[in-house]
Amino acid sequence: MNPKLRVLCLHGWTSSASKFSSYLNPLQRACEDVAELIFVDGCHAASITLGNGEETKGRAWWNMVRDGKVRYVGAKESFDFLHKTIQETGPYDGILGFSQGSAATGALCASLHDKIKFAVMLSGFLPRDESLRDLFPPKYAPLDVRSLHVCGEKDEVVRKCQTLEMAEYFKDPKVHIHAGGHIVPSDEEFYSVLKDFMMSALEHGPPSSL
Repeated sequence: MNPKLRVLCLHGWTSSASKFSSYLNPLQRACEDVAELIFVDGCHAASITLGNGEETKGRAWWNMVRDGKVRYVGAKESFDFLHKTIQETGPYDGILGFSQGSAATGALCASLHDKIKFAVMLSGFLPRDESLRDLFPPKYAPLDVRSLHVCGEKDEVVRKCQTLEMAEYFKDPKVHIHAGGHIVPSDEEFYSVLKDFMMSALEHGPPSSL
């Protein structure tokens, strides 16, 4: 029997490792015979003010600022942390990210593409910060990383077109479109797609080296 895949999981903006793990409980149960999911906290505090004036606090991989151009403040520290985490707690077979964590996943693929067996990007988008965007190769020489890109028809936070644009930077990307919004789908169809994708990586990918 093949060992389980080890998957590093990156949460979205204002979430956390514990919240993301809890949110993905159904997914973890669906894939428990194939993969072990390992969650880490974003390096930076993030907060957003709700309509009632209250703040909901969580973690982030960076905070975006606009001062003539878009900058991701704290991104370098986060990627230093993620590289250190991979080195100290790996090896990992793949990376899974949601929303901001998915953009971070894409950037990690661009910088570590020869060491990553697969990546799952849920509501993913290309980073808008030029220093991260420049990590990606031109579309005519796409990243040779097995990838699954998941987007929602009704997602108003990360538009479907943004996720599909990101997929164009990967060689032979797999795309799954669900009927929902800015969520991780929890239906049997998606679980089947994800599990088949992971099984393919388990059976045909190179040894884990991430």
